Amino acid sequence: MRKLFYSRVAGRNVHLPKMVGAFIIVATILMFAQSASSLFDARDVMVYYQTCITDLGKTADILQQQSQFEFCSNQLYNATGLVVRADSPMLTYRQFFIGLSGKLAALLFWLAVLIAGYFLYRSDRLLAPIESAVSVPAAEEKKFAFRKKKIA
Repeated sequence: MRKLFYSRVAGRNVHLPKMVGAFIIVATILMFAQSASSLFDARDVMVYYQTCITDLGKTADILQQQSQFEFCSNQLYNATGLVVRADSPMLTYRQFFIGLSGKLAALLFWLAVLIAGYFLYRSDRLLAPIESAVSVPAAEEKKFAFRKKKIA
């Protein structure tokens, strides 16, 4: 039954779920790192946006303030997808957490896939409860007859 999960690759027997689990682990580690960097990048852009907006009052020219606001809001939109209105330029806590929630959900998704890949990788120690119906013709039972030995 255990031969069901083995395949011959390059002259060696390979446990297929373990091989698939190893590929999933490697790919998931890369995606987890990418998702984590995206999360931290989004947070850094949000913090930068707050300082960028507070610096608007330092310039006296209204056109320069509008162009700086457009620059800051475009940076925020490109990193998080959040759109900020001109009449309320500061980020609220709700906007801050909404901007991070999608990135955090992606990070947790890749963590769950990593755990599933690890379970597949460790499946070589698991006995799968797969039943197979094999029809074997019934053999006639031979009954053993006990005989007394003759003593001569």
